[in-house]
Amino acid sequence: MHSSRRFDTYCFPANLPLPWLASSCSILVSPSTSAPLHYLFRAQLYLDTVVFYGFLFTLVAVATTATYVPAFGRTMHYRLRVVLPRKWNPFPTGIAIGEVVLIAMVGGLYAFWVWHWRVYHTRIQNEAGNHTG
Repeated sequence: MHSSRRFDTYCFPANLPLPWLASSCSILVSPSTSAPLHYLFRAQLYLDTVVFYGFLFTLVAVATTATYVPAFGRTMHYRLRVVLPRKWNPFPTGIAIGEVVLIAMVGGLYAFWVWHWRVYHTRIQNEAGNHTG
Protein backbone atom coordinates (compact mmCIF):
# COMPACT_ATOMS: atom_id res chain seq x y z
CA MET A 1 0.00 0.00 0.00
CA HIS A 2 2.93 2.38 0.54
CA SER A 3 4.24 4.18 -2.51
CA SER A 4 7.57 5.94 -2.94
CA ARG A 5 5.68 8.99 -4.25
CA ARG A 6 4.17 9.91 -0.87
CA PHE A 7 5.73 10.30 2.54
CA ASP A 8 3.43 8.11 4.60
CA THR A 9 -0.13 6.81 4.94
CA TYR A 10 -2.19 7.04 8.10
CA CYS A 11 -5.43 5.08 8.44
CA PHE A 12 -7.93 5.16 11.28
CA PRO A 13 -9.83 1.92 12.12
CA ALA A 14 -13.59 1.85 11.62
CA ASN A 15 -14.32 0.79 15.21
CA LEU A 16 -13.32 4.21 16.59
CA PRO A 17 -16.34 6.15 17.97
CA LEU A 18 -16.25 8.77 15.21
CA PRO A 19 -19.74 8.82 13.66
CA TRP A 20 -19.09 12.03 11.71
CA LEU A 21 -16.56 10.27 9.47
CA ALA A 22 -17.95 8.39 6.49
CA SER A 23 -16.81 4.81 6.05
CA SER A 24 -15.73 5.23 2.46
CA CYS A 25 -12.05 4.31 2.67
CA SER A 26 -10.79 1.19 0.93
CA ILE A 27 -10.69 -2.19 2.64
CA LEU A 28 -7.21 -3.48 3.41
CA VAL A 29 -6.18 -6.98 4.40
CA SER A 30 -4.19 -7.49 7.60
CA PRO A 31 -0.86 -9.19 6.75
CA SER A 32 -0.78 -11.08 10.06
CA THR A 33 -4.31 -12.56 10.12
CA SER A 34 -5.44 -12.15 6.48
CA ALA A 35 -8.65 -10.70 7.89
CA PRO A 36 -9.99 -7.54 6.25
CA LEU A 37 -9.47 -4.31 8.15
CA HIS A 38 -11.98 -1.57 7.47
CA TYR A 39 -10.71 1.99 7.52
CA LEU A 40 -12.70 5.20 7.67
CA PHE A 41 -10.21 7.58 6.24
CA ARG A 42 -6.69 7.81 4.94
CA ALA A 43 -4.57 10.95 5.26
CA GLN A 44 -1.63 11.06 2.88
CA LEU A 45 1.19 13.60 2.65
CA TYR A 46 2.20 14.34 -0.93
CA LEU A 47 5.35 16.24 -1.86
CA ASP A 48 3.62 19.04 -3.80
CA THR A 49 1.11 19.59 -1.00
CA VAL A 50 3.84 19.78 1.65
CA VAL A 51 5.78 22.29 -0.47
CA PHE A 52 2.66 24.41 -1.06
CA TYR A 53 1.72 24.60 2.63
CA GLY A 54 5.39 25.20 3.49
CA PHE A 55 5.28 28.13 1.07
CA LEU A 56 2.17 29.51 2.76
CA PHE A 57 3.67 29.04 6.23
CA THR A 58 6.88 30.83 5.16
CA LEU A 59 4.86 33.68 3.66
CA VAL A 60 2.87 34.13 6.89
CA ALA A 61 6.05 33.89 9.00
CA VAL A 62 7.85 36.57 6.94
CA ALA A 63 4.81 38.88 6.99
CA THR A 64 4.33 38.44 10.74
CA THR A 65 8.01 39.07 11.42
CA ALA A 66 7.95 42.18 9.22
CA THR A 67 4.93 43.44 11.16
CA TYR A 68 6.22 42.86 14.68
CA VAL A 69 10.01 43.39 14.25
CA PRO A 70 10.50 47.03 13.17
CA ALA A 71 14.05 46.59 11.82
CA PHE A 72 13.01 43.64 9.64
CA GLY A 73 9.93 45.56 8.46
CA ARG A 74 12.09 48.54 7.44
CA THR A 75 14.39 46.18 5.53
CA MET A 76 11.42 44.64 3.68
CA HIS A 77 10.14 48.13 2.77
CA TYR A 78 13.51 49.44 1.54
CA ARG A 79 13.14 50.30 -2.14
CA LEU A 80 15.62 49.31 -4.82
CA ARG A 81 15.97 51.24 -8.05
CA VAL A 82 14.92 49.38 -11.21
CA VAL A 83 17.06 50.28 -14.21
CA LEU A 84 14.76 49.96 -17.22
CA PRO A 85 13.62 52.45 -19.84
CA ARG A 86 10.76 54.55 -18.43
CA LYS A 87 8.03 53.26 -20.75
CA TRP A 88 8.83 49.58 -19.95
CA ASN A 89 9.43 50.00 -16.23
CA PRO A 90 6.64 48.41 -14.15
CA PHE A 91 8.22 49.90 -10.99
CA PRO A 92 8.85 53.62 -11.69
CA THR A 93 9.36 54.38 -7.97
CA GLY A 94 11.52 51.29 -7.38
CA ILE A 95 10.72 47.89 -5.95
CA ALA A 96 10.71 46.96 -2.27
CA ILE A 97 12.89 44.12 -1.02
CA GLY A 98 9.72 42.43 0.27
CA GLU A 99 8.27 42.52 -3.25
CA VAL A 100 11.46 40.98 -4.63
CA VAL A 101 11.28 38.22 -2.01
CA LEU A 102 7.61 37.55 -2.81
CA ILE A 103 8.24 37.44 -6.57
CA ALA A 104 11.15 35.04 -5.99
CA MET A 105 9.02 32.82 -3.72
CA VAL A 106 6.12 32.63 -6.19
CA GLY A 107 8.54 32.02 -9.08
CA GLY A 108 10.24 29.25 -7.10
CA LEU A 109 6.88 27.65 -6.28
CA TYR A 110 5.88 27.78 -9.95
CA ALA A 111 9.25 26.29 -11.01
CA PHE A 112 8.83 23.51 -8.44
CA TRP A 113 5.35 22.69 -9.72
CA VAL A 114 6.57 22.56 -13.32
CA TRP A 115 9.40 20.24 -12.29
CA HIS A 116 7.11 18.13 -10.09
CA TRP A 117 4.43 17.52 -12.73
CA ARG A 118 6.80 17.25 -15.72
CA VAL A 119 9.78 15.32 -14.32
CA TYR A 120 9.05 13.82 -10.89
CA HIS A 121 5.40 12.78 -11.17
CA THR A 122 5.18 10.97 -14.51
CA ARG A 123 2.12 8.78 -13.88
CA ILE A 124 -0.22 11.05 -15.87
CA GLN A 125 2.15 11.18 -18.85
CA ASN A 126 2.66 7.41 -18.75
CA GLU A 127 -1.07 6.73 -18.67
CA ALA A 128 -1.67 9.20 -21.48
CA GLY A 129 1.04 7.48 -23.52
CA ASN A 130 -0.70 4.13 -23.13
CA HIS A 131 -3.91 5.49 -24.68
CA THR A 132 -2.50 7.21 -27.76
CA GLY A 133 -3.19 5.58 -31.03
